[in-house]
Amino acid sequence: MSTVRKAPCELSPSEKAIAERAAQLRSSRDLFPIKDPNLAEVMELLHRMAACHDAVPVQWMAGDAITKLRVYVRKLEND
Repeated sequence: MSTVRKAPCELSPSEKAIAERAAQLRSSRDLFPIKDPNLAEVMELLHRMAACHDAVPVQWMAGDAITKLRVYVRKLEND
């Protein structure tokens, strides 16, 4: 029984969708640069969460994002 193999550069429909979404996220990140390092890190985490398909990493990234937002709020309160 022979199997049909795809060419190495050919992507499956789901791989294409993931690649397209990742390109969109990179584009939006580049169009809206954030100067504050804490908010920029939150934005990066949100982009990674949007591209992730596994709940476990999303949960810890969300926790990191919440922590970074708390740091940002405290910084604003002290300024």
